[in-house]
Amino acid sequence: MKQYNYVTDDGGQTYKTVEINNQTWMAANLNYTPSSGKHKCYAQGKGNNEDDWLAPSDPKVKANCDKYGRLYDWETAMKLSNCNNTSCASKIQKPHQGICPNGWHLPDSSEWGALRRFIEGEIFNNWEDIDFGWDVGTKLKAIDDWKETSTSDKGVDSYGFAAIGSGYCVSCESLSDASGYYSGEKEEAHWWSSTEYKDLDAAPTPHGTKAFKSKITYNKKVLTQEIEKKADYLYSVRCIKNK
Repeated sequence: MKQYNYVTDDGGQTYKTVEINNQTWMAANLNYTPSSGKHKCYAQGKGNNEDDWLAPSDPKVKANCDKYGRLYDWETAMKLSNCNNTSCASKIQKPHQGICPNGWHLPDSSEWGALRRFIEGEIFNNWEDIDFGWDVGTKLKAIDDWKETSTSDKGVDSYGFAAIGSGYCVSCESLSDASGYYSGEKEEAHWWSSTEYKDLDAAPTPHGTKAFKSKITYNKKVLTQEIEKKADYLYSVRCIKNK
């Protein structure tokens, strides 16, 4: 039986948390509303026929955030919440805490990797997992809230991580001119990491233009790690507890 605890963010919203090996993860995507930055609920647009998406006041917008969590660009995910003065120093327990609650942070790529390797090891040592052909994504996916697919690709949510198809947004600031769009609802889940990707072939910049993210899809069994442009995409955030 899965054992849950709880954590509350700075906006007063409470989340289930679950321990997997020696890591403690949120068991839902973050739904904190920062005072600035790029962030939206899935399908949130201008409405009023200015684009094909929902007006901010549409009840479905809040319902999507309540269900899927909020989508953020990388810079917003990395910002310290409510940290406008020196009193915030006491809240910084680990670099890149980001918009996560106090005592939690945006996981880096090595923390995502540790989660993947632990589950891979458990699958290797469990004949039932091997017989069913399960992989890391299978074990992390929620049983519901995914597009219908073959039985072998369905989630079993072995650890209570409860990954759901929260989708993403591309160029959300340009929704009205059709160059921006939402996609992946019930089909894909993407989560930012705090680790930047250093492109050695690109012109030198203080910070790279890309960062690592983790991904699960409805029709595959794996958890993959990829790189993506930090400014163009809005993805989900899962917070991990500081050690």
